[in-house]
Amino acid sequence: EAIKADPGSVAFAGGSAAGGFDHMKPLQVMKAAGFTDIGSIKYIGVDGGADAITQTVGGFTQAMTGDMSEIVGFIQSGEVRALAVLTEDRVPGFDDIPTAREQGFDVVAVNWRGFYVPKGISDDEFNVWASRIQAIADSAEWKETMTANGLAPFSKVGGDFQSWVDQVVADTEALSKEIGVIHDQNRPHLRSGRDPRRSRISRAPTTCRPETSSTSSAPRSFRSSWASAWRSARRR
Repeated sequence: EAIKADPGSVAFAGGSAAGGFDHMKPLQVMKAAGFTDIGSIKYIGVDGGADAITQTVGGFTQAMTGDMSEIVGFIQSGEVRALAVLTEDRVPGFDDIPTAREQGFDVVAVNWRGFYVPKGISDDEFNVWASRIQAIADSAEWKETMTANGLAPFSKVGGDFQSWVDQVVADTEALSKEIGVIHDQNRPHLRSGRDPRRSRISRAPTTCRPETSSTSSAPRSFRSSWASAWRSARRR
């Protein structure tokens, strides 16, 4: 509501450049909230999540967007408050943090890592590797690792992963054109001055508040379960 009333009153810090994944997450949430002038939302790209959370805890920005793993210690110490995770389900080990969807914002923005194989691989070899990746994703050891690191279960394998990646690429391109990091010939008067950057692939979504928040496709691909986080210094 504060952003809707005065977009310039809230600045987000994030560990990616303008147009990167950390920048995209709050924009997606604001669009889901019905805010249309997303180009007016202030975002400050810094050198990684550690710098971003420092900016917010120190009061230099009003919000921070990044990965869950970057704020685990701050959550445990009570220095920040997570408002929402941008995963499909709540993150194991952080079950008290609701998803954005639970709060009425239909946004899932996972930060993922994928496993890729050569274009010319045979169907049999492709399926063998898909089975191996799926077995790892289903293992007790991987579930323990996710819980220990604040990672959300979000696994896609084979063709399912490829279709998902294709949609992420399309959505990211559309949003990038809307904020002006990719030139859209049909919209010549977009804001400029932002650097294009491909969205990244890594960990599980959140939203937090201090107590005082390139995609690429390949012919064939696999995906592991990771998660990323959106955090905000203001409660909705």
